Amino acid sequence: MILILLPVMNSCEYPLTDDEITQIDPPAASHPLQIDLEDSGDTLFIFNRLRLNYRLSAFGLKIHAGEMLLSDDRWELYNDAGEVEIDPFEYNPGIYKLTVNMFTSTG
Repeated sequence: MILILLPVMNSCEYPLTDDEITQIDPPAASHPLQIDLEDSGDTLFIFNRLRLNYRLSAFGLKIHAGEMLLSDDRWELYNDAGEVEIDPFEYNPGIYKLTVNMFTSTG
């Protein structure tokens, strides 16, 4: 049985032609992105509850998702513009790093 199936399995192979191969250009090495935190500089001093406005731009690329990270907190960003509320009473006094990530298609 194996001797019969072996030639049949080998006969199913055929060489590929250029018509069957789609060439896809590699994505660009970099693409400009912009994250604006409206009405704020590079340092935020938060003494009371703050609604932090943001605007994301990938200059023509569709933004699939985004996230803002502060200490152990994470906010999901569903739109290219919006706001998150930060309550300073939920944190110990100190310096924290605010990170914004956005996820796009590369082309």
